[in-house]
Amino acid sequence: MTPLPFPNHHREKGFTFLEVMVSLLIGTVVIGGVMGVLSASLKYTNRLQEKTLIQPVLEAVAQEIIADPQSAETGPVVARGFSGEPSVEVFVTEVEEGGMIMTNQAENLRRIQLRYRGEILEFSLIVPPEL
Repeated sequence: MTPLPFPNHHREKGFTFLEVMVSLLIGTVVIGGVMGVLSASLKYTNRLQEKTLIQPVLEAVAQEIIADPQSAETGPVVARGFSGEPSVEVFVTEVEEGGMIMTNQAENLRRIQLRYRGEILEFSLIVPPEL
């Protein structure tokens, strides 16, 4: 009687289909995680670079308003000296306390809000009365 070839034969070397599929799945998950981290890092770097361009514009306009408080009342302020001379929106609000506007004979307290490209800079300023 001739022996059957299956029972005592050694397995051929190599990977099974299941082993290949599991390793592909694990590799895909790892690569997807790395790509997610890289994407978040690039978005953060992009946002940080954009902020470094916006903040000086807001600060320059704030300095201009501090030097000439009446310029805040005229609407948008153009940031001269910057490329493209960006226009910054200016919103002025009188500061109120308990329903009464806080004023005395010499000064008016105002809350100034500057908006440019989605960023906001707020500060308070005492504006002398108009002559």
